[in-house]
Amino acid sequence: MIVTDSIKKGDDFVDGPAIAHDVAVSGRDAERLVATAERDGNVRVIFAARYYVTEYTAKDGTTRVQHNVRADQIGVSFRGQGVHVPRKKQQPSE
Repeated sequence: MIVTDSIKKGDDFVDGPAIAHDVAVSGRDAERLVATAERDGNVRVIFAARYYVTEYTAKDGTTRVQHNVRADQIGVSFRGQGVHVPRKKQQPSE
């Protein structure tokens, strides 16, 4: 995910630098997201997540910053796109 924040300069707002975030989705949510993308093409998603920053030393000796996002909840946004959402087959135990 790439984010560009607006920064207030005087009375105006300007675009800040683009910051890339690594977003991790795992387990069944990841499987369902991949299946949806394979069926419907690239999809816009929304998510709730935990965010943290880590510093590391690159091979050239410089200190770098990595922005990490671990998705707790993920869903499909319907803004500007259509996707097919199949109804889950109900199991007898549900």
